[in-house]
Amino acid sequence: MKLSLCICTYNRAEVLDECLDSILKRKEQYADVEVLVVNNNSSDTTLQVCKKYKDQIHNFHSVTETTQGLSFARNRAFKEAKSDWVYYLDDDALVTDGLIEKIIYHIENSAFDVFGGRAIPWYKFGKPSWYKDEYGSYSLPHDSLSKVDSPSFLIGVQMIFKKALLEKYQGFNTSIGMNGDSIGYGEETEIQMRMIKDGVQIFYDPSLVVEHLVPKYKMEIDWFFKSAFSLGRDSIEMKSRSTSYLYLLMIATTAFLMFWIHLVVYTPQLLKKDYYIQNWLIDVFKKIAKRIGIIYHSLLSKNPI
Repeated sequence: MKLSLCICTYNRAEVLDECLDSILKRKEQYADVEVLVVNNNSSDTTLQVCKKYKDQIHNFHSVTETTQGLSFARNRAFKEAKSDWVYYLDDDALVTDGLIEKIIYHIENSAFDVFGGRAIPWYKFGKPSWYKDEYGSYSLPHDSLSKVDSPSFLIGVQMIFKKALLEKYQGFNTSIGMNGDSIGYGEETEIQMRMIKDGVQIFYDPSLVVEHLVPKYKMEIDWFFKSAFSLGRDSIEMKSRSTSYLYLLMIATTAFLMFWIHLVVYTPQLLKKDYYIQNWLIDVFKKIAKRIGIIYHSLLSKNPI
C-alpha cells in the first residue's frame, strides 16, 4: 500500500459516516490505500459505522485508542499504519475527486517528506446570512505548490507525513490539542515547528482540497471567541513563549490598542448591507480574545490554582 489514510474520531458517528461514504464513492481510486479509523473512546454509534464500512472499503480497519485526546489518537494512527506514508484526514471532512491521485503523485515524484492542502466549507446545516466563507475555509496564502515556513503552517484538517519522520519525532505533543469535548489547538503546528527547525522540507499544495464541515456550534458567535481564547492559551505551550510580566504587559497593551483601532476601522462598515453585527463583533473582539487567552494561561502557570 502506498498510503495510510487515518481518521481520528470522537463521538461524531454521523459525520464520520459521511466522511467514509465520500471515500466509498471513489473506492476505485483507493486500491493502494489503507483506510484506518482510530476511535478515541466514542460512546455513540461510531463502532457500528466502522462495521458498516469494513467490507465495503478495501483495506479498511479500525482500532480504539483508550487514552483520551486527539494527539494520542494521531500517535496511535501512525503506529498502526501499514504504509510508509500517513495521511491525517479529519472525521468531519469529505474527500474530493482526484485528491488521492494527487497525493500519491507527490509521494512517488516529489522530494519532500511532509505536505498538505486546503479545505473549503461544507454547509451541511445551511449558512446564516452573516457567515462568510472565509470563516470556514482553511488555506495558506499561496496559489501554487509552495514551501511552508513560520508563521504559516499546514492545517490539521489534512496533512501527509512520511511515517519514518513521525517515528523520529515521536509523534504529536500529547499535552496540547483537542481532548474529548475540550477545545484545544496546536499539536499539528508544534510538530511542524520542530521539523522545520531541523531543516525538514514541508510543502503546501492548494490543489489538494477537502470539504470541511461547518457545524451548527461554529455558526454561533460565542464559538469565535472560545476558539480564539483557546488558541491564545495553547500558543504558550505550542511555541514555548516567554511568560514574563513584561511580555504580558505588552500583550495587554496591544489588546487595548487593538480594540480602539478595530472599533474605528470596523464600526463604519455596519452601514453596509452585507456587513452584519456578527461580523463587527468578530472583527473587533476575536483577536482580543486570543490575547486574553495568552494572559490567562500565563498567569495561571505562574500561580497555579
